[in-house]
Amino acid sequence: MLAAYVTFEGIRSLVDGEEPDTSGVALVLLAASIVVMPLLARAKRPRR
Repeated sequence: MLAAYVTFEGIRSLVDGEEPDTSGVALVLLAASIVVMPLLARAKRPRR
């Protein structure tokens, strides 16, 4: 149900030409993900 809503809202926003909002929280989350995700992927690899 959530995926259908997100898809619908995304298509509606594109069709209406809405400008995206900027969010400081989103930018911090993005930066943290860029740093943390590769570290988690490396830690998940099996050790030889």
